[in-house]
Amino acid sequence: MSNALYHTYKPEFLNRNTLIEDEDFINDASTFLIEREGKDAEELDTKEKVYDAYMEHFRFQNVNEVTALRDMTYAQEADNEQRARFGRLMDTYDRMDSDLGLKAAGDYLEGVFTAPSTYAGIFSFGAGKAGALAANQGIKLGIRQAIKGAGIAASVDAAAAAGTVAAQEETRVETGIKEEIDLTQVGAAAALGFVASGAIGAGSNLLKYNSSKAAQEIVNTTTKRESEIIEQANKTSQEVFKSQKTGGLAKELEKKLSLSETIPEELQRGAAIKEGMTDEQFRLRGEINDKLIQNIAAAAARVHDRIPPLDVKGTERVTSRIARGIREGIIPEDELQSILKQHHVSIDQLGAIGIDDIGAVVAEKLSEAGRLLGSVGKPLNRSQSRKQIKAAMNLLDDELMSMGNFSNKARLKALKDVEEKTGLKLQGKATVMQHLTKGRVGLMTVQLATTVRNTSNGFMRNFVYALDNAGAGLYNKYIGGSTAAARKRLEKGGKLDITEADIIEEAQRAVRAGNAQLRTAGQSARLKDLVFGIGSTETVALERLFKDDLLGNNPMAQQLFRDMADVGEQTGTERGLIGIARKLNVLNTMSDNMFKRAIFSRELDQAIRRQNPERNLMSVLKEGQFDSIPSETIADAMEKALDFTYQTGKFRGKEGGFNTFADGFIKFGQSTAGSTVVPFPRYMINQFRFMYEHMPVIGSFDLGGILNKSDYADRAGKQLTGLTMLGTFFAIRSQFGDETTGPYEYKDPTSNELFDMKATLGPFTAYAMIADFLYRKNFEYPGIGKLHDNDKIASTLPYSVREFYSAITGGQGRAGTQLDLIDGTADVIINGFQEGKRGEILEESAARFLGNYLNSFTVGAGVLKDLAATVDPDFRKVPDNTDVELLPYMLKQATRSFPQTVDPGADGFFGMTGIGPQRDAIAQSPTRSGGMRYINPFVKQLTGLTYKPQKTFVEREVSRLGFDYYELAPRNIQLGKPLSNEAKGLMGKYMERQIASYISGKKYKSYPTDKLKKQNLKEQIDIFRAKARKLVLDPDRMDSGMTDRERQRRFKTIYYNTVSSSDRLRIEEVYKIENNGRTIQDDGAFEYALSQAEQKKRRKKRFK
Repeated sequence: MSNALYHTYKPEFLNRNTLIEDEDFINDASTFLIEREGKDAEELDTKEKVYDAYMEHFRFQNVNEVTALRDMTYAQEADNEQRARFGRLMDTYDRMDSDLGLKAAGDYLEGVFTAPSTYAGIFSFGAGKAGALAANQGIKLGIRQAIKGAGIAASVDAAAAAGTVAAQEETRVETGIKEEIDLTQVGAAAALGFVASGAIGAGSNLLKYNSSKAAQEIVNTTTKRESEIIEQANKTSQEVFKSQKTGGLAKELEKKLSLSETIPEELQRGAAIKEGMTDEQFRLRGEINDKLIQNIAAAAARVHDRIPPLDVKGTERVTSRIARGIREGIIPEDELQSILKQHHVSIDQLGAIGIDDIGAVVAEKLSEAGRLLGSVGKPLNRSQSRKQIKAAMNLLDDELMSMGNFSNKARLKALKDVEEKTGLKLQGKATVMQHLTKGRVGLMTVQLATTVRNTSNGFMRNFVYALDNAGAGLYNKYIGGSTAAARKRLEKGGKLDITEADIIEEAQRAVRAGNAQLRTAGQSARLKDLVFGIGSTETVALERLFKDDLLGNNPMAQQLFRDMADVGEQTGTERGLIGIARKLNVLNTMSDNMFKRAIFSRELDQAIRRQNPERNLMSVLKEGQFDSIPSETIADAMEKALDFTYQTGKFRGKEGGFNTFADGFIKFGQSTAGSTVVPFPRYMINQFRFMYEHMPVIGSFDLGGILNKSDYADRAGKQLTGLTMLGTFFAIRSQFGDETTGPYEYKDPTSNELFDMKATLGPFTAYAMIADFLYRKNFEYPGIGKLHDNDKIASTLPYSVREFYSAITGGQGRAGTQLDLIDGTADVIINGFQEGKRGEILEESAARFLGNYLNSFTVGAGVLKDLAATVDPDFRKVPDNTDVELLPYMLKQATRSFPQTVDPGADGFFGMTGIGPQRDAIAQSPTRSGGMRYINPFVKQLTGLTYKPQKTFVEREVSRLGFDYYELAPRNIQLGKPLSNEAKGLMGKYMERQIASYISGKKYKSYPTDKLKKQNLKEQIDIFRAKARKLVLDPDRMDSGMTDRERQRRFKTIYYNTVSSSDRLRIEEVYKIENNGRTIQDDGAFEYALSQAEQKKRRKKRFK
């Protein structure tokens, strides 16, 4: 026991000079820093370095919740000596006088800016409700709401500050400094955190208010201009109302549209529209809505007048007559558009008179869908009729998609009409299952860690977007702008009789495009619209205008800013499971829309600059010219924004095999059955496109139309970006990894802890793997030489087929539900065609599959699991979720996202020790003893990073040589998953003893190459893998306390895993003959079968 007394010194003596000279302090601090932070001898080779590192650590603990949580975990798991040492060090720091200075200030600032709460508080994505209200009100209310907004951001930091000190107080209790947590300290920290963050929040919300105020002025200008156009069109409408031919119907339709139950949806949102308006502005808006209704009624009356009645009796409804006229082409397309233009009405607004299926009507006119749907009658062949309907609905989907601003009502109405006509039930239970499926997909992304990872990936993608534009801009400006390149493009485009003027105009177009792209690159590099939740004036105004129903863009805005892309095309669904999933995904939606809003704004700005360098998005909006932006330009900008967030799904109709495959793949993933295998099809397709088009050299080839006819500038920019990405990941691999880390493993520079970044990397995973490959191979490049001097690295590659597949699918190819049945089927094919075995293996795989499927509904409970594991060490042990019985096995898999403990006597998390069957074993590792544990679990939620334990001596060597997990773990034991876990535990012990001894031996060290070392080490490991498996399958090791059922189950497992297929065939055939056709499986006679197999072994030995 230590006799250290430095922590008892009076405060006036607790300073740098005194502590540096105290050997007990230096020994305690050095030992703690080595154990807790992984410091090495070189970092602590002087007393001054030890003191500075000690102070830095505890300054971090004061302001950084991650450090505080890690310290709490360390204290909970430490032995008595480690706790006492930690307690002395923490007590000493608490009693020291403040040491303000440049070093201290630097440490505190670094701690603050590496704390997740800093960014949770100030990166509020521009969508905090209080902040948004502040930005939409007058100056007095705005200032009040800005302070309130600061309070909301501050509450995040206050909670984090309280959590940090709570963790510190818990650490003090664990180390014996205090007997209980001091709530006054927690409250004081919360208050300080609130004040500090409140100052930042007030500043950022004031900036939001100023931006919002300027944006509202733009909206008012645009609304005023739109109002003037509506009023001008209304003069034409008044002539229709005065006409004897059309006046009566126009008035009738106006009255119908004015009724609350039939008023167009876009005119019902008065309360929402009023936000940001004065009472006078709102009154004027109401008058404009009245005139818009008159315009719609007048346009409908004129269209109706142009269509002859179906019969002289005039029994045909007005809406049916208009729909028939459009469908059958009685009113020419150009005349229809002319009427609508004169009254300033869109086709969608025309449908407000009661033509619910206006989209379907127009689609029928424009495509073959109408002919196909019209030809469907009462089915003689139900299967053939379904195929016919499916083809028609697909074409209808295409048309609705191309039009952009039709809601899903058109499709549902068309589907309902076909049902009534044919008698086929095309909706019903499938709709319920689809609802369940989409809700499930939404629930899979509700963890805080998911939001953090998506947001981190979004910022990574933002810089890639900046480089893409920079590369393309440079190409267009300096290469594409040449007359030779301009001529070549014109010739390739098929232009005839090319003049000098044509060439100059094309060259100027390229230069304008290049300048616009370089401007976009600069906006992206400085994180325009992505910092502190503050949107630029033009972006805030753009979003409001885009969502404004008066301008007719609301359905398009819904498509762009929908809550969950992979849940489907419908927006606004708030009921049932989908409604719950939407609400729980609020943070993901805020983050997602932040990026889409920024990219949408940048793309529109770039498109305007391409046309006229003297104009930009801000100037267009200030002039009230929002409606002058072509719909095609808006659609392209939307597509770029969706592409940025891996959400675009418009592949149908595009040329090339890839696009055909992508369309089918997304449809499959969105089906009820397909979503169990591929829950995020849009993401997988779009991330693969991202990876491919940025891959150096490969990405320059338009394989199967994957590049969608992109131009040379676009490809050049992405190729340049791809090279930059590879270089960046290589630098990260070199700087934060070593010879023992894998492709996605890095060392935390602040703590030297090991973490895995694969889940955060997503589409960047393949680049990290290639960077790892280049690091391991360390090629010598002409004129450069080798890129690093780490001669300890082994050139053997650690990539299995499964790992490669995971990399190219953005981390979505990991083993899970999609592989359960496949793995089980493969097991049967390879090993299990024998009677009685095949079915049980498939049943076991099905149980795992079903359990994983059910678990996907409760993935969000992982937050509770990580919280419980942070607070209570009992929950830090990873439970073994397998079982020999199918139902418990399925239930354990289904409930594994909830907090679980393997100790039934534990106090539990708020009294709960787990959900589902009791877990009675800890999950084992084949490379270390003691079982697996969660490392820094709640830090994963805060940072998105998965922390891993420091590697042991053996783990470092097998990692260095590139061993795959399946080369280290004993072969899987069929029909006995818990025994497989037990075998891994035995293997872990062998690794730490026998394999560690072998690696340390002279013979192993004498092998001249890593290839020989790996080969010989693998032979040794294989010996012990077989030994561990054999040992757990030894009948003599069975527990005497087993029930008869458990014993028979164990005999069965041993029989199928130890007796060869030829011996089983012989034993089972003899048994069948001797027992009147009954089988070993019928009677459960596996103990007898094992005895027969053992007798045969003994006979073989005698003959030898």
